[in-house]
Amino acid sequence: APSRSNTSSSGASPTMTSVVELFPRTRKLSYDLQQQLREVEAKRMAPSDMELGLEELKRQTQTLEMLVEQEVNRKDEWKAKIRDVCMTRDWLDSQLRHWRTQHDRAAVEEAERQELLG
Repeated sequence: APSRSNTSSSGASPTMTSVVELFPRTRKLSYDLQQQLREVEAKRMAPSDMELGLEELKRQTQTLEMLVEQEVNRKDEWKAKIRDVCMTRDWLDSQLRHWRTQHDRAAVEEAERQELLG
């Protein structure tokens, strides 16, 4: 059965993509998201914009985890690099959720305060 993998932004099927090709893009996206987290925390960027990037990072890391099994050379080295990006992805996800929780709580408290003073 043909695989239905037209979800990648390049439109390439997984057989045409390798860890060597995808990993640098994934690592750059991870780095960009770390910068975006700082922007969100400084309230210069909407958290929803960062969430889109996080979703893409999740897709790319899942693809890498599948592709690495086909690697012959430096498989363990690639697995370690991919694991590092996955750990960063999970950290970014938890930081964003924590920021949202704090931000939402502050918004609720401000609304309650305005209601009491109103």
